[in-house]
Amino acid sequence: MMARVLDTFCGTYGVTDTIQREDAAALILELFNLGSRDEEALLAELEKTATLTLRPKQTRFSHEG
Repeated sequence: MMARVLDTFCGTYGVTDTIQREDAAALILELFNLGSRDEEALLAELEKTATLTLRPKQTRFSHEG
């Protein structure tokens, strides 16, 4: 079920970056643990919070300088 939510979210919002997918997956797990138990509720909560919590692309190994 959570994989379907992740795939739906990423497909809808064009999330293709691995880091952002991992962040979204972690957020789905957190939302599930907080009580969102069905696909519709998880997706609705994810859409509300994802833009505030997903890291920008390529932040894990970025190097400046």
